[in-house]
Amino acid sequence: MPLVYGRAVGLDCAALRRRMVGVLAGTGAVADEAVLCAMGRVPRERFVPRFWAVDDELGMGGPDHPFEWQPGEGPWGDRANELVYDADRALGIAALGASPWAGWASSVSAPNVVGHMLELLRLAPGQRVLEVGTGSGYNAALLSELVGPAGAVTSIELEPDLAAAAAEHLEAVGCRNVEVVVGDGYAGAPGHGPFDRVVVTAGCPDVSPQWLRQMAPDGLCLVPLQHGGWHPVTALRPSGRGALGRAESPARFLPLRGSGERQLPWAHPGPVGHHGPLSASPLPRAVAVALLRPTPAGHDWARWDLGFLLALEDSRAVSVLALAEDRSLAEVAASGREVIASGEQAAALRDRLVEVAELWLALGCPRMQDYAMSFAPTSPPGRPTARAGTTRDAPSDMPGAQGSPRGTWTVHRTDYDQALWLEEAA
Repeated sequence: MPLVYGRAVGLDCAALRRRMVGVLAGTGAVADEAVLCAMGRVPRERFVPRFWAVDDELGMGGPDHPFEWQPGEGPWGDRANELVYDADRALGIAALGASPWAGWASSVSAPNVVGHMLELLRLAPGQRVLEVGTGSGYNAALLSELVGPAGAVTSIELEPDLAAAAAEHLEAVGCRNVEVVVGDGYAGAPGHGPFDRVVVTAGCPDVSPQWLRQMAPDGLCLVPLQHGGWHPVTALRPSGRGALGRAESPARFLPLRGSGERQLPWAHPGPVGHHGPLSASPLPRAVAVALLRPTPAGHDWARWDLGFLLALEDSRAVSVLALAEDRSLAEVAASGREVIASGEQAAALRDRLVEVAELWLALGCPRMQDYAMSFAPTSPPGRPTARAGTTRDAPSDMPGAQGSPRGTWTVHRTDYDQALWLEEAA
């Protein structure tokens, strides 16, 4: 049954929604008709009565001082509506501290990311879904649309104020099959499952055993799983005491908070900066050509593909194509043709980055989607994070990883050891 959304404010938000859906479909970001229909119906502006964003076009705000917007209100209300329906724009909704200058505790992901993850979930009417990270409630409303009145969505949010606001937004637009629960998302929602789908909307250093335990046997879990300084969206299916999985697409998310916060297998949680003079060295020509090869819809996916291997090969990986140690940093420039480095370890980090890039070439330039994965519980369970890290050549008892002709890797997380291997040539 259709939801009752009420009248649009300011600019014609219905027209803006149609334009957004057209952009998503036209660029190939979202192809699923059911997802596009849901995104064309759910009023995103009703879930962000106040948000923070930088508008470079009008020169409003900057990286360290985002501008506050209110859709349909004040002198900039119409422009706020347009920002809400920008297909590529994420919106900050809750600050870590007293000011948004301190960073974000919660945001609304860009519509292209939201729609793509909804596609990957392969939702059907009547399914039961667990969402970890309610945020504004917008994604929960889309989930509600896709599972229909016979389905159910349980959305868990750590922050009581955010949960209360999201519940109000969902009630106001007529979502009757969504229950917002205040709690620690890493613990899941005991007593509400089993779930056909689990979707996590924050970057996670590990997979929660509770998510897998609360899933139906043929269920699917979608989680942005920490990998160096970014979070490939990873699809998991329960298998024995663990799971099998595959990376689906590149992404960056705000980190999960609560009991899921823990030391990462990598030295840095995200991008770091240069210190001191910069040096530039050309990448090997074959690497530069591979990084600049044409990709669907103009995406720079080759950079992410190399970055995926870099994070497996070296625990000093940060961002996508960078290695950092102490106050030294080496990174592939945006041009894809050279390495920029700084600090005392600049030369060593640059050489290591080039070494991994040449390994990527030798392996056939594998895509992140070419790696199969298995997750097995650590021994002992929940081992101390001091043992976290990455290693080459997975143990022989890792499910499915034996005998891979192009190498195996293990990411030692806290609750699971993640084995990865290349099944076939790229």
